Amino acid sequence: MIAKLFEIQQTPFQAKPPLYLKAGKKFFSLIKEPGETEFIHQIDYIRVPDKTNEFLIYRSLNDSEKRPEIIVHTKSTLASQHDDASEILAKKIGFWSYKDILSPEALASVQLPSPEVATKEHIQEILGYDKVTEGDSLRFFNYVASTSVDMPNEFWPVMVLWLCDEMNHHAGFKTAYHKLFGVAPVMETALAVEESDFGQFDSIMKEPFKLLVALTYDEASTINGYKHDLAVYTKIGQPFTNFLRRVNADESWHFSKFANLAAKYFPERIAEVPKILEEVKSLDGRPYKRTFLFDHDPSVEAQFTKAAQDKACEIVLKVLTRKMDWWRSQQNGCRLNSY
Repeated sequence: MIAKLFEIQQTPFQAKPPLYLKAGKKFFSLIKEPGETEFIHQIDYIRVPDKTNEFLIYRSLNDSEKRPEIIVHTKSTLASQHDDASEILAKKIGFWSYKDILSPEALASVQLPSPEVATKEHIQEILGYDKVTEGDSLRFFNYVASTSVDMPNEFWPVMVLWLCDEMNHHAGFKTAYHKLFGVAPVMETALAVEESDFGQFDSIMKEPFKLLVALTYDEASTINGYKHDLAVYTKIGQPFTNFLRRVNADESWHFSKFANLAAKYFPERIAEVPKILEEVKSLDGRPYKRTFLFDHDPSVEAQFTKAAQDKACEIVLKVLTRKMDWWRSQQNGCRLNSY
C-alpha cells in the first residue's frame, strides 16, 4: 500500500511532493489537503526546533470508518517505513470534527431557551469561557515547548494529538457561540492581544513529573466541569449536547495519556504525588489569565469548589498509584494483572 506525503505549508520543514512511502496496510493522507478539517491548520504555526517542527499528522483516508485513526509521524519515522512494520509515535482512535456535529443543518433550528429555563447572560458566559479556554491550548503548547523543561520524548507526539483535539473543541465552541450571539470583532481583537501569565505556575511547569501530575489533575477537573456544564448545553439543543459529550470523551483520553506518561517515566516518585497535588490545588481556582492550565475559575463557573478540587485529586491519586505500582512491578521483574 502506498501513502502520499503532501507538501506542508507555513512550516520550517517542507516535504517536496511527490514522495511515496509505505504505510502498513492502510492509506494515510496529510490533513493539510484542501477541503480537510481546517482546525488542523493551527499545528502549522508551531515552530519549535527539535521538538515539534517535524511532526506530521495523518488520519485514515477511509471516511466510512466509524472510528478513524489520527496518527503522528516525523520525517524520519516515515522514511523508515517498510512492508511489515510501521513505527508510529502516537495514535488516537476516534478522530472526529466539530463540523460533523455542529453542521449548518444541525444548527439551523437551534435557539436560546426561555429566560425561565436559562438566561441568555448565563449561557453566553459559560459558552464564551469554554471557547476562550480551549483556544488557549495553543498558547499553553507553545509556552511549554519554548521552555527548557526536559519532558520525555513520548510527551511531544501525545501533545500534538492533544492540541488537535483542543483546537477542534475550540472551533466547535466558537461556532456555537457565533451562532447564538453573533460575532463581536472588537471583543475578539481584545481577546487576541490579552496576555497570558504562565509565570504564576513556574513551580509546576519547570519540572517534568510535576507538570504531568498537574496535567492529569487538570483533565480530571475539566471532565467534572463539563459534566456539570452538560445541563446548560442540553437546554440549548441536542447538537450541543452531542458535541459536549464528544469533547468530554477526548478529555478522558487526555487524562489517561498524561497519567500513563507520569507513571511510566517516574514510577519511583509515587510518594511525592499527594504533596504535588496539594501544590496544584493551591494554584488552581485563581482568576483566569489565559493559561489553559488551571482554568477552573469559580468566579465564572461556580462548580469549581474546594470539594471539586478534592474529588479530582482523589481520582488522580488513585489512578497514578495503580499505574505506578504496575510500572514498578515491571522494573522489579514481577507481573501485575492490570495496568
